[in-house]
Amino acid sequence: MLHIVGTSTLLVGIIYKLTDLLFIYLVTNILHMIFDTTYIVAWVLRCQYCFYELCISSAGIVLSIYFWLVVFLFRRKCLWEKSPNYDQ
Repeated sequence: MLHIVGTSTLLVGIIYKLTDLLFIYLVTNILHMIFDTTYIVAWVLRCQYCFYELCISSAGIVLSIYFWLVVFLFRRKCLWEKSPNYDQ
């Protein structure tokens, strides 16, 4: 549910360049990565180190970090364009 809320705010935030909604996505994505990492550790310990599932879950976390960085830089660009010192 947390990820659905975050991606919904991302979609609206990118369309209308609303930096507050992009910030909400960044926070929910960080929480999602924390919960996902905790789940992976607990699941791997219970499963006696299932290699295939660990690789897929780790790739998901790496992609989440990449998308977080992209949205962070886009938000920074939007804030920079809204600043009074911005000249085209």
